[in-house]
Amino acid sequence: MSFTLLGLLITGCGFHPHGMNGDSGASLTVELNTTDPYGSLAREVRRELRGHSITITNNPLQQVDAILSFDDKGFSTAVTAAYTYGTLAGKSAEQVINKNVSVNFSADGFQGESVVVHESITFISMGSNGLTTSAARDVYDVEIDKKIAQKVVSLLFKYIKSKNQSR
Repeated sequence: MSFTLLGLLITGCGFHPHGMNGDSGASLTVELNTTDPYGSLAREVRRELRGHSITITNNPLQQVDAILSFDDKGFSTAVTAAYTYGTLAGKSAEQVINKNVSVNFSADGFQGESVVVHESITFISMGSNGLTTSAARDVYDVEIDKKIAQKVVSLLFKYIKSKNQSR
């Protein structure tokens, strides 16, 4: 009885295992080209692709469904202190991080597509300790990369779908 109830609760709340949201990448192969394969953004894109069961290759001889390219050294990041105000412990500032990444999708025999993926996050840096603010920025940079990776994979599915419909 309790397993039946648990099953109903899980299916009723909209929970689905990762990769089972209708955009299953099963049997898709993507060539991933990036200037920094060990960078945070490249790691997050690979993680997101694998989460959708997409095979990633760098072998130019292998047949692929799409080629995904981005320059993760050339993205623009802006950190601005929007507001600064005094507190009991010193000064705090509202920091805004904006990140724009140019992404290219292409496939043999089909027109390529370029998009700029934008993401931003706002946080409050407390006190005047620059190390704390820098650490917070690093954490939020990874969060932004995760969000950008999700958007990139969603756009990849749309690109492959439109490519397959135009055949």
